[in-house]
Parts: sequence; structure tokens; C-alpha cells
Amino acid sequence: MRWRPTLPSFTVLVLLVVACASHAGSGGGSEKTAAAKKPAGCDNFAHPCSDEEACIDGTCRPKGCSSDGDCGQSAACMQGWCVVRQCMENIGCLGEDQTAGTADDRSCIGGVCLPMSCPRDGKRCPAPGKEKCAWNSDCGFGRICYNATCVSARCVKDGDCLPQLCHSGLCFDEECNDRKRCAGGKTCINGLCLVVGPSSN
Repeated sequence: MRWRPTLPSFTVLVLLVVACASHAGSGGGSEKTAAAKKPAGCDNFAHPCSDEEACIDGTCRPKGCSSDGDCGQSAACMQGWCVVRQCMENIGCLGEDQTAGTADDRSCIGGVCLPMSCPRDGKRCPAPGKEKCAWNSDCGFGRICYNATCVSARCVKDGDCLPQLCHSGLCFDEECNDRKRCAGGKTCINGLCLVVGPSSN
């Protein structure tokens, strides 16, 4: 003898199916709402951090330094963050091919290899200086250490460089942001891929 649902039991069955479907739908909706409310990552233009913070890998974090002295002997304070000192002169910033004048070369600015290749970027590169230096802190106000000599800085803030960003007194193209990550163990600090020093937060 086969069981046939009566009208009341059939009604209960339909109500259960509808309730389960609406519950599953509402759960998915809340997940979508939570995803939609996720805050946008920081960058130097549309979502900048406060003056007390630096944009680290797409997240605003408290600055870890105010001067090179806060970073120990092997690191320098750049953009409020301790970064490993990498070079003394441009020759220390050759690319993987170790050949000067190729596209993967960088320039030594404030003890760090930054994405500016001279003479390819001649319009952006500072003129040679005279006073010898090792780091930006060796030069006076408004000056930076470029290729082991003190030169005049060209910018103070990103607004001086739009659509580029101002980093260590020079204008650069943005290398990274909350969507474009750095490779090779580097950290995205205010739009540039740098090696974080041991004294950073």
C-alpha cells in the first residue's frame, strides 16, 4: 500500500521547501552584501592614507619611523617605513642582466634602488651633484642623495607629480597597489616595491 500525502501534510512539505529556499537565498545575499561593504584598499590617489600612516600592501598602517636613526644601521626611513639599504651608487642597481643602460636598470636614490633608469629617463633624472653622500639624511632640507651625491629634490608631494607619485623627492610611476602586488619578497610601500627593514612595525 503506497503512502499518499494528505492535503495538510502536503501543505507543510511545500512550506518547508519554500522556507529552506528563502533561507539559502538570504544567506547568499548577506554574503554578497558583506563583500560589497569590504573597504577599498589604499593607494596614493583615490584612497590615500592619513599623514600618520603609510600604504603597505594595500592597507593603511601606522608609520614605523620618522628618520634613518629609527631604522638601525642597515635600513633607511622612506615614506615613514624602514627599508633595507641596497646601494651606494647607480652601478649597484643594475638589473638581472648586470649590464648598464638596459631597461631593467634602476637608480640609487637615498640608498635604495628605485625604478628610474638613466640615461633612458633623462628628463626625470637629477643633474650630477658635487657633495658626496650615502643616504638622503646626509643631504640638507630639500635635497636627496642620488648616485652618491646630493642633488635638489624635484617634488614634495604626489600632487607635484600627477599622474605619477612623489617618492624621495622624485616623480615615479606607480609600481604596485592593492590589486597589483610586488614580486620577489618585496613590499608595496606607497606605490613602490621595496624591501622592508627589520625595524619596521
